[in-house]
Amino acid sequence: MSLLKRCRFPVATILLCMRWYCKYRIGYRDLAEMMSERGVAVDPSTIFRWVQRYAPEIELACCHKRAFISNGLTDACRASQVPRSPLLWQRAVARVIRSHT
Repeated sequence: MSLLKRCRFPVATILLCMRWYCKYRIGYRDLAEMMSERGVAVDPSTIFRWVQRYAPEIELACCHKRAFISNGLTDACRASQVPRSPLLWQRAVARVIRSHT
């Protein structure tokens, strides 16, 4: 079963909100306002539920990638040890979507 199946909003919208929240720590209300400027009416509590539901899956995918990218940290996957990059995030999100479709 797909992780992002049966969602009311497009997958791109969900992932964009999650990326902005996780990367820049923007508040849920601010994110909702930013999305309304883009023409998407979304409630802050909806964004909160997305982050709570989908962020652990994406973090696992990032952790998996980080373990292979780092040379000496194959058993550790803490964000403080290996820096995050936008490309790493995009690949992890693509991996999550591919594995659940």
